[in-house]
Amino acid sequence: MNSRYFFLPVGCDSRSGGGSENLTNISIVTAGSRGDVQPHVALGKGVKAAGHTITVCTSSSFESLITEQGLHYGYMNDAFIKLVDSEAGREAMGSGSNSLGLVRCMVSLMREAKALNREMMKDAWNAGQAAEPDLVVYHPKALRGRICEEDGIGRAITIIESIA
Repeated sequence: MNSRYFFLPVGCDSRSGGGSENLTNISIVTAGSRGDVQPHVALGKGVKAAGHTITVCTSSSFESLITEQGLHYGYMNDAFIKLVDSEAGREAMGSGSNSLGLVRCMVSLMREAKALNREMMKDAWNAGQAAEPDLVVYHPKALRGRICEEDGIGRAITIIESIA
């Protein structure tokens, strides 16, 4: 975790009734590969160092990465990672130069991804209920923002990119 990251909060809606001192429990929700998850773990470590309790909700294959950094883990199933690692997922990722092939793969993956998105939302909801966050920081892929609206929890959308 020696890379440096640029954190861009692209949207924030704090409903906690005050400044950051009132945000004691923060949940970070992300989905994707290690390259998507690791910057969010680094963000969590930094926010934890400021005295906040951090729960990172993501694929269960990254649980040890999160807990080894002293952060709490919120369960999300591995279905997204398995889809990306499937033959169809690899084909979609590798067919960037063949637009027609990419469209075909994406249409077939969309059917499967729709059900996976529902499961991710359910897992994020359950992890959020367990963590009782004051603020949810999420990557748009994780789709957590819609749940925050229903919960009345503050939220911040992030885009995190490696600059190393």
